[in-house]
Amino acid sequence: KYLPMSGTHPRNPSLPDLQGELRHHLAVLAVVLNDIYGSHALRAVLGATDATSDDDAIAGIEVTRSRIGALLPEAFDYAFHGRLDDTIAGELDDSPSYFDILGDFLADVVSADLRGGMPTASGGLRRMVELARARHALDSGQALDARELAALAGMTARSVQNAFSLKGTQALHGHRVGGRFEVANVEARRWLHDRRAFV
Repeated sequence: KYLPMSGTHPRNPSLPDLQGELRHHLAVLAVVLNDIYGSHALRAVLGATDATSDDDAIAGIEVTRSRIGALLPEAFDYAFHGRLDDTIAGELDDSPSYFDILGDFLADVVSADLRGGMPTASGGLRRMVELARARHALDSGQALDARELAALAGMTARSVQNAFSLKGTQALHGHRVGGRFEVANVEARRWLHDRRAFV
């Protein structure tokens, strides 16, 4: 039921895994731009020269040329290790935040990805977005729901929901808000403190 917070678990990829996934998504975007505007748009976005073939331009995508890619190491450290860098700290309270922008980008390119028939990426970036949003809710004193607690504890949402019915110190105390359980920040911190996968 517990998922380790190491970079080796499939739900917690390494930074190079995430960079590779982002490269894949940027390639999808480049192909879509190429289909709509032609190869000059693709080359401009990728920073390729006219002598570079389209395939080589796509294969040579440098993820740090994009704002999403440039901030990926700091975002990774915050989401998976709880280390908050000043750059990401400033991005968290922006509207939209870095993680909102990345989440929207993923929704858009995954939709294009499915239409284009390209192999799909692993989902590690989406996991990072979910984990970072949950961590930010915890760090900023907000109440959390079962899905957010599951992300932080490295558990399934079902296991977290089961904790509502436990007795003693293992019990998770919350209240129903609409169709979901909400846990006060202090209670979430108490409960997470005892989870071995929480970082």
